[in-house]
Amino acid sequence: MASQCINITAVGEQVCQPILWRMARLFHVVPTIIKARITSETAFMSIEVEGSASQCAAARAYLASLGMVASGEVDLSLPSGLGQRPEDSISSAYTIHIRLDVVQRQSITTPILYRLGRDFDIVCNITGADLDEDGGWVEIALTGRLGEVQRAIAYLHTTGIHVDPRERSVTDFSNL
Repeated sequence: MASQCINITAVGEQVCQPILWRMARLFHVVPTIIKARITSETAFMSIEVEGSASQCAAARAYLASLGMVASGEVDLSLPSGLGQRPEDSISSAYTIHIRLDVVQRQSITTPILYRLGRDFDIVCNITGADLDEDGGWVEIALTGRLGEVQRAIAYLHTTGIHVDPRERSVTDFSNL
């Protein structure tokens, strides 16, 4: 399995896109955040991407095609079928905002956001972050059907990361 370290810079509307989630869905790579500073206007991330050499190269080429990494020696030929955004196939009935506080060193190197996107039928988007090798926080938006979002939040509670939901009640009011 190949591994690459990629530095991503995003500005403007690019910041609002679920880039790591897309990389996992489109190229079947495992992106792990090493460092991140994300605000509503700018995003700077160092990530480690694991997968086959061709998967890592395709993911890097995708980021280069979006202008988020320097193209340099990157082969910008992308696999066919990338015209449609994978998040368009996910029901977006509910969006829940959560802050994850990372204090254990092992939690930083665990690809938790990858697991959310792979194991649950949701879109996981980073909306803010201040994370380095010593810890920090990541704010994410989980979008999908209510049951899937609730299952994803329950999974997060099992990871050892402090989960702070921004909305206190997550319900569709069907039982009232």
